[in-house]
Amino acid sequence: MKVWIWLKKYWYIPALFVYTMLLIVVLRRDASKFDEILTSATESYKKEMATIREAKAKEDAKHKRVMEQYLSIVDQLHEKYELEKDELSKKQKKKLEEYTKMYYNRPEELKRVLEEKYGLTYVDPKYELELIINEEE
Repeated sequence: MKVWIWLKKYWYIPALFVYTMLLIVVLRRDASKFDEILTSATESYKKEMATIREAKAKEDAKHKRVMEQYLSIVDQLHEKYELEKDELSKKQKKKLEEYTKMYYNRPEELKRVLEEKYGLTYVDPKYELELIINEEE
């Protein structure tokens, strides 16, 4: 009688025990199938990761090649720019010397030509000295 009262009150404990036993019996038969599924999923994951690593390595190698080409082109352009800049400044110096010789006795015309051609502005040395003195005061 006490067992019957206990079973009525705690019926879920034996039911849970029976359910667990049934699951163990059923899953033991199909355990090999689950093992196969798990193994194939693991192998598939490893293959995918290897493919991703290979693709990343190829991409990194390509990126490295492109960067090396870019840097070499930039270096070449920089060298070319430096050479052309030096050549241009030599040409400008020659032109300035020619203008100075041409307008040696005509300083007003030299001043006008330099302002037009090169955007230079003439500052009278006396005026510059006055500016310096005024700034110090």
